[in-house]
Amino acid sequence: TSYKAEKGDNAETLASQYGLKKSVANDLYDTMDKGEISGQNVKDITGSEVLKFNMASNRFTTQRFLDQYVFSRSHMTTTNTETGLWETTDYFTNTGAYDKDITRGREISGYGFLRIGKNNIKVHFQIPIYRFELHRTTSIKYPASVDNIIYNRHGTYFRNAYSQSSLEFFGHHPETNNKFRLNPISLWFDSKNFDKIHNYLNKVYPNYQYNEKISVNPKG
Repeated sequence: TSYKAEKGDNAETLASQYGLKKSVANDLYDTMDKGEISGQNVKDITGSEVLKFNMASNRFTTQRFLDQYVFSRSHMTTTNTETGLWETTDYFTNTGAYDKDITRGREISGYGFLRIGKNNIKVHFQIPIYRFELHRTTSIKYPASVDNIIYNRHGTYFRNAYSQSSLEFFGHHPETNNKFRLNPISLWFDSKNFDKIHNYLNKVYPNYQYNEKISVNPKG
């Protein structure tokens, strides 16, 4: 895991995007090397390699949301979870799950780019971040894919595409023994990019062993 700075980024934008205290953001920014903050430094300073994307931040864009989802998907494959599920609150804060005016759930949709090698591939996505189905104590959980269904369609979101494909990753609520299907995570794109996107999203990464932070006794 590493965090790459965008043009115009500074400690203040880092604090806003990830809901960090100013002092923590400053400490992280001081460790930046060639535009990157390493997961090791994030873990040393915050206790976790994962910086959670703040949904209420003024830095919110559909592209940054998509980037965080893709990160969460790949990160989940390295955690050796027994259930193979990810929880929204492991990667996002201020999702709106407890807003009084929301009774069913929340889904983020829009356009973004998947950066695969030297290619920036435009996709349209619909990603549920929570759903009220059983009871409120589990509503902020949303499963990652346990299977996928592939559709080939003519372009709806992309007018110039000869044909359009979609990947739909269906999930199951963790308390229904994988029998209760929830809304899918869906991505649409030009069919010519199908193999690139399918392989990219289904890549399994090896575990990385971080060094434990060593406390130094100032008195020697």
